[in-house]
Amino acid sequence: MKTLLLHAPGDSPCDAPWMGVPALVAHLKKVGYPDTHQRDLDLDLYYASQKADGYKRMSRLFKEGIKHAPKTGPLYKRLFLHLFGLPAMWLMTRWELRDLAFFEKFRRDTPVNEQFPEDGKIRYRRTAQGILKMMAIWYYPYQSYPKFFSLREKNVFWKLHLRLGYLFNDYLNLGHKALESYYEDYVVPMVKDGNYDVVGISVSVQRQYDTAIILAEVLRKHNVRAKLILGGSYISETYDSEWLEDEILAKFDYTVRYEGEDALHRLLLHFEGKGELEDAPNLIYMKDGVRVEHKRDRVRDINVFAAPDYDDLPLDHYLDRPVRLPIMGNRGCYWAKCTFCAHFWSLGVGAMRDRSAVKLIDDVKTLQAKYNVRHFFFADESIYPPTIEDFCELVHEEGLDINWSGMIRFEECMTKEYLEMMHGAGCHVLLFGLESISPGVQDIIKKGVEIPIVWRVLRDAKEVGLNVHLFMILGTPGETKEEMEENINFLLDNTDLYKTVQLASFELTMGSPMTLKPERYGIADIQVHDRHGRKAFSDVEYTRTTGLTNAEVDKYVEYATTHPVLFAKDYWSGFGFQIYEPNGLHVNPALRPKQKPTTDPRSLSKDPRAPKTVGSGAE
Repeated sequence: MKTLLLHAPGDSPCDAPWMGVPALVAHLKKVGYPDTHQRDLDLDLYYASQKADGYKRMSRLFKEGIKHAPKTGPLYKRLFLHLFGLPAMWLMTRWELRDLAFFEKFRRDTPVNEQFPEDGKIRYRRTAQGILKMMAIWYYPYQSYPKFFSLREKNVFWKLHLRLGYLFNDYLNLGHKALESYYEDYVVPMVKDGNYDVVGISVSVQRQYDTAIILAEVLRKHNVRAKLILGGSYISETYDSEWLEDEILAKFDYTVRYEGEDALHRLLLHFEGKGELEDAPNLIYMKDGVRVEHKRDRVRDINVFAAPDYDDLPLDHYLDRPVRLPIMGNRGCYWAKCTFCAHFWSLGVGAMRDRSAVKLIDDVKTLQAKYNVRHFFFADESIYPPTIEDFCELVHEEGLDINWSGMIRFEECMTKEYLEMMHGAGCHVLLFGLESISPGVQDIIKKGVEIPIVWRVLRDAKEVGLNVHLFMILGTPGETKEEMEENINFLLDNTDLYKTVQLASFELTMGSPMTLKPERYGIADIQVHDRHGRKAFSDVEYTRTTGLTNAEVDKYVEYATTHPVLFAKDYWSGFGFQIYEPNGLHVNPALRPKQKPTTDPRSLSKDPRAPKTVGSGAE
């Protein structure tokens, strides 16, 4: 049974690989399917767009499209398309690719385990983002937005690149046709030449949804014989929000929501005649025009999984140096109470399943040996403190030389000594979901964060030398003018306490507690206009009955995101890559604690009940 798993396009900027597909590849190989392969189509499309034939393909599609362009619409737009459309595309392409030779050489000459040299680093990043700007014209609306080094650059992109992309797609359907052409030129031959029995398409974020659907349509059009399977974390979220329509399911043989390891394994057994279809959990599919849904299940003990398998992926093509490889410390969320979040549903309702520190160390050693990397990222909703204590101890015992980072919660156990322990074991970045410094907003979102602990941890992290990234939400329903200004002033007045920040305007997530009982949170009149919006999120409208109005929130968000101080700190600015630079950090045995901390799980976030975790297979 020959299987190909594809990460759909739309998730650029290709800084590092995602872990979803590599985790599935590793599991299928472990259970007896060695002929399992993968491709990151997002990365492949990024590099295919830089080739000389990329522009030739776009020029051909433009010329074909202009012959059949609609005769309606504003005359000036139609005249621009006919007279200046192709020259504008050529000029923008030449401009964004002007430094491509340097970009290629700089990346090629820097090994995956080393940091980019200072001279040329910004030049490299500007070219990397310039390629995304060009792709925003070609593939609009299917590509994500690049990062910017100045507000002026950002404004030019919105006023020029995106307007061109919108115009070309609106009149010529260029983005859709360009994506189809890429699939036909690159992906269809790859699938047919590989003679695959199964092709799986993974959708991790919303921007990949449409690209995955178009890919399935192209593969069907060209009579690819393989079974088509749709999956990924966004598909689970779509299912939970009741947005996974029958017409989408009909484009695939099977769709997997929630965890895919056991479902894919049992599907392959079924295809080989070695198992019953009914035994495969988490499946949805159409049969004789009727939707069929299998029971939901999950693997109880995630220690049975192998380390992620990044074979087939050209790691030297990813944009970050050193390359970060994701590893899995747990699945689920040990807090799982945030009122704005619905992730814990798709990650597995009930117990958080913890991977043992011993298995994590084995994963690190395996990946280091196979791929010559030393930088890892915990791809968890939140690092689990009791596990990380054992992990740090084992890093020293094994004599590993690694860097690592991950998302974590503000916890009382995180004393200065605790942070030194993490830093001494190679941690150089901690990403905190603070969301708000206001106690009133914290009460609304039920984050379980105590503000005095936040201040203490931030100051201690600075003293220890850990880089801190903050996730912040502006405009939570019920947030007042005073609370909004408290959040913004906190960021402006304490820039020394964090390296980068990710500012997000509050977006109502369907399936979250806030949508299940909206009146409790000052929310009314929820309307979903575009359930798979081709923006970065779906278009969900609602009325705020308390706190700031939507218009007032928009003004504050505009002020914060365009403030020069916060723009320079924004992870989504061109300088955001700096958060992941280890700056020569190595494991420091001198910071190894004489006595390993032992955090009582019951102390986490002041929760009176111990988080129910699974690490041994027992529920």
